[in-house]
Amino acid sequence: MPINLPPQSDTILIDTLQLAPSFYTFSSPPSSSTSSPQSLPTPTQTPLLPLLSCWHSPRPQPLLLTLALHLQPLHLHKAAVSDDVKYSVNYGVLVKRVGGLVERGGASPGEDRIDNANKQGFKSPQDFIRHVAAEAYTLATPRVLRSVSVELMVPKYVLLAEGFRICAECVYAGGGAGAGEGEGKGESESEGKEERVDVKHIKITHQKVHIGPITLPVIIGVNKPERMEKQRVVLDLTFYEDVDVPLSVVDKDGEGSDGGGDEEKMVDYQKAVGEICEALLPSTHLTLESLASQALTVAFQHTPKVVGAVGVKVRKPSAVLFASGGSGVEVVRRREG
Repeated sequence: MPINLPPQSDTILIDTLQLAPSFYTFSSPPSSSTSSPQSLPTPTQTPLLPLLSCWHSPRPQPLLLTLALHLQPLHLHKAAVSDDVKYSVNYGVLVKRVGGLVERGGASPGEDRIDNANKQGFKSPQDFIRHVAAEAYTLATPRVLRSVSVELMVPKYVLLAEGFRICAECVYAGGGAGAGEGEGKGESESEGKEERVDVKHIKITHQKVHIGPITLPVIIGVNKPERMEKQRVVLDLTFYEDVDVPLSVVDKDGEGSDGGGDEEKMVDYQKAVGEICEALLPSTHLTLESLASQALTVAFQHTPKVVGAVGVKVRKPSAVLFASGGSGVEVVRRREG
């Protein structure tokens, strides 16, 4: 096969499904010098903190979900030849199951919605991603489904940016459901005979967070007029998270914590973006390269080690007269040390 041609692939797509799942995490209970198993706070005594809300609102936040189910090569050939959906993966069924997952707050089918005595909603975006991937693997079976790409877009999470996206790659890590029959399941198939994939067997292998565009007025450029007037620069940030670093040890301030139980938190990207913008606004760089370098430095300073690399793309929309997007630079750097 010619090396310049792409490999054969089969993918099922669900693009921009609007949902409103609840994300909550437990706050750290007050310390006590006489703590004992009997005196430790119960979940109902521990305050709940909402995630993915720009105003820290307890209301579920609007979220856009995009899925790509990467199947075994040529799996869709039989569906194409027969023109029969039963040989494919029924995306309509998957959409209904994801909707049911959100309604149940992460509980398994047949269970009541998880209430405040335990938890309300999902522990983190990563927890939600794994639950969605588990639904995909349950429907398609691990034998058919190679991996799942999940993109969560939360339009109103970072106030200074136009968009916030979490992109993750998930795989089945063994255990739970078996190999299945090798065919996708249709609407009429009985779910009672289906072997469910446990969410604990879903592994996130890659994850990155895109934030932007962010528009800032700064002094930038080498020409004399550019030294006298501020102009727009457009900033796009990508944070590459190390999936081998437990998220349970990442607290709101980016420092380590003891992380009790199955508590799961996320990087405070609101704070990181705020620090980057505050540092760049008074800057007077001559070059975009220098401005991007400063953004990288601040990004690493205000994110924990779970962020192993950062990408910065900076553009000057007014720099080139006949280029609608302007000119810019894009730099990716790994965390040192």
